[in-house]
Amino acid sequence: MRKYFESLPVYSEYFDEAIDAIIAAMDSGIHAEKGRVLHELGATNKDFWFLKDGFLKEMYRSPYSNEDSLFNMIPPSSIFVNEDTLFANRRPQHYFVAYTSVEILRLKEAEYQKLLQQYPILINLLYISGTAEIQRGRRQRYVGCRGRSRVSSSRHRCQ
Repeated sequence: MRKYFESLPVYSEYFDEAIDAIIAAMDSGIHAEKGRVLHELGATNKDFWFLKDGFLKEMYRSPYSNEDSLFNMIPPSSIFVNEDTLFANRRPQHYFVAYTSVEILRLKEAEYQKLLQQYPILINLLYISGTAEIQRGRRQRYVGCRGRSRVSSSRHRCQ
């Protein structure tokens, strides 16, 4: 997990104490096999999660069709949250499915709030930087997906 934080663009040794505190506050979280819907990451969850091993599919539950669609593929060494629940306090339109066997660590919301009080600037910088990296990864996968779908036949969708 330390490697994840050290890979962020804002990282400096100044963050080490806060990073150590975050790592110490994480619990064992979830182990799940391929194909399992992770209900622990559901509608009421406001915890932060670190995908240690494996890949997760973040699926979008469309209110307009009967078919759910792939919103994001979350790679190993990623931090993620249920943004609809945490920030907008509304029922999420997203859910998570183990694309492979996964190991996910958890930072409970209460622990996050304690760390935020102790290291407010550092925790916010780490979170914003981590979120920016996730968004960058989404854009890269989306652009790559669009490029492949233009040259492939209409029967094949980027998944």
